[in-house]
Amino acid sequence: MSGKGCHYLEEMSMPIQVGDVFVIPPCVKHGYYCMEGLDVFHILVAERLITENYSILSKTPGFSALFEIE
Repeated sequence: MSGKGCHYLEEMSMPIQVGDVFVIPPCVKHGYYCMEGLDVFHILVAERLITENYSILSKTPGFSALFEIE
C-alpha cells in the first residue's frame, strides 16, 4: 500500500515496493524487515472458497495469475 522494505520467504529475501503481490502458501515462514514506512495488506483465502467457486473465479481477470501457480 505504501513505503518499501524487504520481504523474506523461508530462506529467500527480496526488496519490495508499492504494487508488489505475493502468494504465500500455508505454513511457510515469511515476514518483513528494513521497513521504510511500509504498509501492507494481507488477504487470507480459504481453499474452500476457491474450490466451491472455481467456475466463476476462473473467468475473473487475474485469477489465474494469482491462484493457479505451481
